[in-house]
Parts: sequence; structure tokens; C-alpha cells
Amino acid sequence: MKKLLFISIFALTILSGCKKVDIPEAPNKGLEKISNLQYSVSGQALTLTWDLPSAQGVTGVQIIKNMEGVTVIDTLATSYYLRRADTNQELTYTVKAIYGKMVSEGVSIKFTIPYEKNAKAAYLLTASTIDALPSENEKAAANWFQTKYVDKGKGEFIFPSQLPSINSDIYSVLWIYLDRQGIGKGWQNLPESVSSTESVAALKAYVEDAGKLLLCTHATQLVNAIGRIEETYAPNIFGDGAAITGEDTWTMNANIGQGTYDRRKNKFFKKMTSGDPNGYGYDSFLMIGPGERMDHNCMWDCGAFGFPGTPDIISDFQVATGSVVLSTWGHVTDFCCAGMVEFQPKDKYLGYICCIGLSAYQFYQKGGNLYQANIETLTSNVIDNYMK
Repeated sequence: MKKLLFISIFALTILSGCKKVDIPEAPNKGLEKISNLQYSVSGQALTLTWDLPSAQGVTGVQIIKNMEGVTVIDTLATSYYLRRADTNQELTYTVKAIYGKMVSEGVSIKFTIPYEKNAKAAYLLTASTIDALPSENEKAAANWFQTKYVDKGKGEFIFPSQLPSINSDIYSVLWIYLDRQGIGKGWQNLPESVSSTESVAALKAYVEDAGKLLLCTHATQLVNAIGRIEETYAPNIFGDGAAITGEDTWTMNANIGQGTYDRRKNKFFKKMTSGDPNGYGYDSFLMIGPGERMDHNCMWDCGAFGFPGTPDIISDFQVATGSVVLSTWGHVTDFCCAGMVEFQPKDKYLGYICCIGLSAYQFYQKGGNLYQANIETLTSNVIDNYMK
């Protein structure tokens, strides 16, 4: 089976009791060997399986990679799981049975896992067609993705039913954009096709397997649904009301604390235009112009988590969640809020998650958005960087 796999120099085992012990290098030819050694590949995982000897006295297993790296499992294990498998190079795994202080002859398996760079972006379509989506914002985003990525062979639409089989080697980034009036706060109120036990488990596994997520507006709540952050730190600034009309321009400020965390040169903001149409006294990124807008925030009030503020609550939030806060509302100059956040690899979650929860991020505006180019540039910057 050909799967796209990335190279990693480390391996993890799902087995307990894995440790180094002193095992004689010379095998005892009279000891029964393991049998039926096989391998299987799924996504970025490589699993070795075997049958233990039927003889008495087996206490563990010795695994040798390419005749040099030795792993000892001091349980009666019959499988070995690696988070990442090497690609485009011949691998040899030799497995020996341990009998106390003796070791049997080894049984080897040799194979090569091909690498075919074919990474694409995926958009999660939560309706049967784009036109069937219940939100004008979601329709506009999906149509843009169609033109920008699907038509150019760089992206595909996937449906929630496909999530359990999504492969991070094929789809290196998955975009989920949910922006709906009256949806209700809490990830459990997201569409059932996304918030179901099966979908949440699939998204969790995808990020654990180094898949990257772009979560926008109400979809930012999936970051805690999949366990990447504790429920304690779930988005707590929320809006899902009807459209409102205003004459100002909604912007996003990537210079948090006015110089403390200056993210304006972050790769996600490349080629975006900024200005000061509201007279703030400083430039911020222009997101949506005057007219009708949906005030649909789904972001973080960092002052509500009881942080000590040392040196400030943005720093506290970043440390607590393993993240980088990239921007806040355009008019905010202190450390109160996190509107765009990148959650970086942490523990078993090997993938990145970019959350854009600012109401200033809106893919459709009735009558047209003066700054639509910035919305699209920001989105493509995240997707394109996550496809690399």
C-alpha cells in the first residue's frame, strides 16, 4: 500500500514497559524464534506485528532497526507502533525473542515506503453542495476555495463522513469555517456532522498525526472539542446575532501591547494592507468596511482565566495553551484578548491549529467588502504555509 509518509528520527511505542536492558549480542540458536513478522502502514504510522514463540520462558522482545537501533520491550508484546515511518529508503527490522538473559535468533523484514509529495488542502463541506450551506459567509468561502484551490488541483472538498479516513499525508491542512446566526455557544452546538463523537475523534487523530487545521469563527471551538486545550480555556467571547450596520471599518491589530508582541511580520500577514481609517493613531490590518456585518466573535478573553499576569495575561495564555497569540481587535492596545491564535504542536498533538475567531474575519458582506482582498490573503497565507 502506497502512503505518503514524512521522515522522523523518533518513534513512539504504544506498549508499556519499553526500556533498555542488557541483552547478549550473540543469539542462542536453540531458542525458538518469533514468527509471522509483518508490517502495515496507515497514514504516518508504521506498525510491526509478529507471533510470539510457543515455548516457555519468553520474557520480552528485542527490536533492531537497520541493524543498529535497538529497542527492548520487556512485556509479551506482539506489535510495535511508530508515530512516523521513514520514507524512500530501505528499512530492515529484526525482531528477537528474549528469554530472561538470553535472546533468540532474529527474524527480519525488509521494505521501502515510497514518498510521493501530493499534499493538498481540504475544505470541510457540511452540506451536500455549496449552495446548500446555510450561511452566506460559508458559501462565499467555499466558492473561493473552489476557485483558488480545487480548480487548480491544489485542494478538494471533503464531507464529514470522510473524516474518519482523512490522511494528513494527502491533506496536509483542513479548513473548517462555520459562521451561523443563532448557532449557540459551545462546540456541542456545532453541526452534528462536525460535533459527533466520530467526527471529533477523527479530527483529534488527524492533528495527532501532524495534520493542520484552520478553524474560523464558530469552528474555533473545535480546538477544545478535540482536547488540544482544556475546556477551561475554550473561547469565551462569543456572538451569533443578526447582522448590524456601521460606518466604521473593522480591523485586526497584530501589534499586541503596542510593541510587546509585534506579529505584523508574521508569515500569515504577508501582503496584507493596513491603515488607520478609524483614527486609532496606529495602523492595523483592514478587514471589513462600512455596511452590514455579522458581529460573530468566537475568541478568547485572556483576563477571564485567573492568570497572574506575569509578565502579562497574553504570555500566561500562551504558556498555558502552547500557543502564539497573533492578533486582537483593531481598537485594542492592551493584553485583554486573543482573536487569532496558532496552537503549536504539543504532547501527542503533532499538528498546528490556526484559529481565527475575530468578527472582523467575514467572507461575505452584503454589497461587497472594500477589503475582501485582505480576508482572502490572510486565508491563503495560512493554507499555503500549512501545505508546505
